[in-house]
Amino acid sequence: MKLYIYAFLTMLVFCNISCKEGGSSGSEYEIKSSEITWLNLEQAEGLGNGEKKMYFLDLYTSWCGWCKVMDRETFTNAEIIKYMNEHFHNVKFDAEQKEQATFDGKQYDWMAGGRNGVNQLAVELLQGDLSYPSYVVLDENKKLVKTFKGFMEAESFLQVIKSVVP
Repeated sequence: MKLYIYAFLTMLVFCNISCKEGGSSGSEYEIKSSEITWLNLEQAEGLGNGEKKMYFLDLYTSWCGWCKVMDRETFTNAEIIKYMNEHFHNVKFDAEQKEQATFDGKQYDWMAGGRNGVNQLAVELLQGDLSYPSYVVLDENKKLVKTFKGFMEAESFLQVIKSVVP
């Protein structure tokens, strides 16, 4: 009997995690109104982008204090949440991740250097000017539109992000 209960609870937990992460395909995701819907690179890569949304990439590192302040203060603003979810596929990317990254059909590896090394995707997106937090806006075809950097309060961030949407 204990085995059945354990199996049931395990399946329940697995289903809950799988559903929250957009199911097994990774190509669909649920937009929430209470927070920015963040995708990982794999999910963004799997999108068909029938909506013709632009891409917003938040390049961060685990040690970046201002990245955490941005998450806590700016990215929790209700107006920003609504605007970002309506106009962008929002992607969080750890610029120092050691796992190979695939984006726009290309593969990017981690390389030694700097504080903790860097993934070559971050180098390419930021054109070698690595500082965090950094933000990259790409059009619906994943072509560079704008790069901007640093902590921004909600009002300033909203002005900048609205200026890139046609």
